[in-house]
Amino acid sequence: MSINDNQVKKQKNALVYAYGVKKGLSNPVDASQLGCQQTADDYQWAHLLCDTKDTASLLSSYQLEQPIIHALTANETRPRAAPLGKGILLVLRGISRHNEQVFEEMASLRIWFNSQFVVTTMMKSRTLPALAVIEGVVKDGTCPVSTNSFIVSIIEKVADDIGNSVDIIDEALARYETNLGIKTEKSTRAHLAAIRHKTISIRRYLAPQRDALETLLRVSSTLSDEESFGLKQLTDRITRYVEDLDLARERCVLLQETLRNMTSEQQNNRLYFLSIVTAIFLPLSFLTGLFGMNVSGLPGTENPNAFLYLSLAMGGLALVIILIMYWMKWLQSNK
Repeated sequence: MSINDNQVKKQKNALVYAYGVKKGLSNPVDASQLGCQQTADDYQWAHLLCDTKDTASLLSSYQLEQPIIHALTANETRPRAAPLGKGILLVLRGISRHNEQVFEEMASLRIWFNSQFVVTTMMKSRTLPALAVIEGVVKDGTCPVSTNSFIVSIIEKVADDIGNSVDIIDEALARYETNLGIKTEKSTRAHLAAIRHKTISIRRYLAPQRDALETLLRVSSTLSDEESFGLKQLTDRITRYVEDLDLARERCVLLQETLRNMTSEQQNNRLYFLSIVTAIFLPLSFLTGLFGMNVSGLPGTENPNAFLYLSLAMGGLALVIILIMYWMKWLQSNK
């Protein structure tokens, strides 16, 4: 079914881009051509913003049923796969990154597809580099020959981005483990806390995403052997990333505990040193306070060598205290 010109003008903000694919060759199409009946060798891909006011009516013009429209425009999503209508609904989470080194929260990508039509939706405030890569390939005129291959390509690019982020986490933790004990400034603890938070955030969606891919493998009866093998490989990759993130979380906890122990040990060593100094000078302070009293009858007040004798006595007392501490092994390292 096509939509009229007024609807196209009104709904142009909801549609980001659309392409028609025939035998692996793609061409841009406008909104009026979307949703038309395709031949066995053709399919279309439309990408929309899911949170504009015209998205629902535009999806409805493609003769999509209301449950499909609701799933593609839902505000809250979790990774899942399920048959829906005459196609399959697939919800993924991918890394939304502003630059090559910093990744942000997981962005939701909603997909509905059958053998002739693929619809993807995202919130307008989110970006997904994996989808941009796919759009760039399709824009160049080449595209997978079937919708199943197209979906597998999207999943592969999403997995690539997740793998890059997992590698960034692993490299950051390896640097901190290498420099542990050499560089332990306060920023290290803050960075570890941030890495741990991001690890948990990715892990939260990655486990259900693995389950969604396993479900997709079961419910899609039109996958070729090559597509099934590729999807199994991607499921294994996601499983490995889940395990890597679990390990990264444990490494963060271990590094944080080690840093806390090192800080506590440094504080204990400083307090120990202050205690030793106090133990040495406390008797000497007592003597200086005793002989510093301004009362009559103090010994040595008339002797010009009294200060020398007292100083030698205090030095001898300090030496005796140090020897006693050494004999009792109080002066040995506390490390």
